[in-house]
Amino acid sequence: MREIEFRGYDKELKKMTYFDDGEYDYILPLTFRLDQVFRKDSNYNDYEDFEWKDISNKVEIMQYTGLKDKNGKKIFEGDIVKKDTFDDTKPNFINLSYAKVVYIDELAGFYLVNNNNKILWSVSEDKYNIEVAGTIYDNPELLEEK
Repeated sequence: MREIEFRGYDKELKKMTYFDDGEYDYILPLTFRLDQVFRKDSNYNDYEDFEWKDISNKVEIMQYTGLKDKNGKKIFEGDIVKKDTFDDTKPNFINLSYAKVVYIDELAGFYLVNNNNKILWSVSEDKYNIEVAGTIYDNPELLEEK
């Protein structure tokens, strides 16, 4: 069974908030009502007090992939990971590559993509060879072409 966990990046405060997997007690300023949908004890049929607000211009919600990197750190959408890659044309040459974690609807999974959104690897295939290096909000320079 995969853990369901989210985090949110507040674009105005430039702050990442991690949600507690137990009760989803949100830390302000994240005042949206996902608790009606995701709380373990919620009544999914009772939407009378459900209040939907489009907060996509203020908060970016990212899901936990259910996987951990080679150091045991949880991997979320929006993470930037690093991986050693080999160049077949140069013997014993190891190149350090960076990629961002995204969910691709058409492939129904989490993938590592470069800055041009080219798919490089599946997160599940490389979880033992990647290391979380930062996030797209805190460390976007990691994705820049060297």
